[in-house]
Amino acid sequence: MTNEKIIRLKALYGDEEYLIPDGGRIALTYPDGKKSTAKLTYINDEEVGIEYEHGGAGIIKIVQFAELMEMRDIYYEPLKFYLQPMKAKEVEYAYSNDGADRGEIGYLRADFGKGGNEFYSTFFDEYPERKTAEFTSEFDDLINYLRFDAPWLLLGSLKDMERVLLLNKGLKLKDTMPGSAGYKVVTATHTYFIRCIPLKNNYNAYIHCYINRLLKSTKAQAVQYYRFSRKEDIAE
Repeated sequence: MTNEKIIRLKALYGDEEYLIPDGGRIALTYPDGKKSTAKLTYINDEEVGIEYEHGGAGIIKIVQFAELMEMRDIYYEPLKFYLQPMKAKEVEYAYSNDGADRGEIGYLRADFGKGGNEFYSTFFDEYPERKTAEFTSEFDDLINYLRFDAPWLLLGSLKDMERVLLLNKGLKLKDTMPGSAGYKVVTATHTYFIRCIPLKNNYNAYIHCYINRLLKSTKAQAVQYYRFSRKEDIAE
């Protein structure tokens, strides 16, 4: 028997039931077409804690939440990919490395064309043997999601990217072009570090793709090395 906390949320239409893990997120689509997200926290089998992206939080009965969304005509569904700001200590993973194996698969470079509304991209293999069918399928889904379906259309167009950077502020990247910001998306098996450059006539996005189990190993080694170095500094 598992102790995993699962939130059972009835779909707005039909008999489908969404199974959302504790701390998972849902995508909200409002009657005017605007989109947002909310974080769900397991309280018990009948109640859920909800924290809205743009403010507001509380605890509500799951049945009442579904009724409230239906009454307000707000469509909800599990959030497929969660876009979050990159951490300062992760910046190095958003750039090509110096040859060290950090668990990277490869990276995508993209731009929005001269008009700012196109999408041109090239994928560069770092370790082709890691480019599995599972990864390719997930990565294609991620790109299409960020172009067409996400609450934040980071790759929709140059204007869309500018809007995301303004409202969903990523990590400011000071060592690159003005206005650049960093985000990441973490799935069960992969982590994607996204570097955004909202400038015309320029490459606008770099997405570096990693295998989680290998990335965690290199991060752990880096932390261990840092701690060892700091001990030496103190000893001196």
